[in-house]
Amino acid sequence: MVLLGQGQPDNNSREVFIMSLPESVTVKGTEQVPILGLQRQYNDWPSDNNGTFKVKSDGYYHFDIRLTWMSRIAINGVSCNVYIMKNGKYLLAHSGTVLNFIANYATEQLFSCTLKLNAGDILSLEVLKSVDSSLIVFGNGSPGGTTFSGFKIYP
Repeated sequence: MVLLGQGQPDNNSREVFIMSLPESVTVKGTEQVPILGLQRQYNDWPSDNNGTFKVKSDGYYHFDIRLTWMSRIAINGVSCNVYIMKNGKYLLAHSGTVLNFIANYATEQLFSCTLKLNAGDILSLEVLKSVDSSLIVFGNGSPGGTTFSGFKIYP
């Protein structure tokens, strides 16, 4: 990609990643918990595989999150909040609420955001559900799956 007025892209400044949850996980209780186990599917620079994204350079970044989940009980108004955490602190949230909820029925939340970040910032995902029952967050072996991806837009 070449941005107008920027000349040729610097291959050292590319920052693109795709992480996915390889297996479904069960979230219990009503406390906010990290989505652990996200594994790198594509990343154009060396990094660890702990489910976080570490910003390599200052700039604007675009992120896409897909969370597929299911509750084990039928209750109207059940919700699941997805939080983007920056350096361990709340940055942004997206709430998915299902009315007339059917137990054991998968729900998919999709959202995107653009953020200005600094080198060294670390992003991760956390979930919080509204009811005290088991919630399944689906991995890629299930319909929909859960992914966290992003790329640098502008330096």
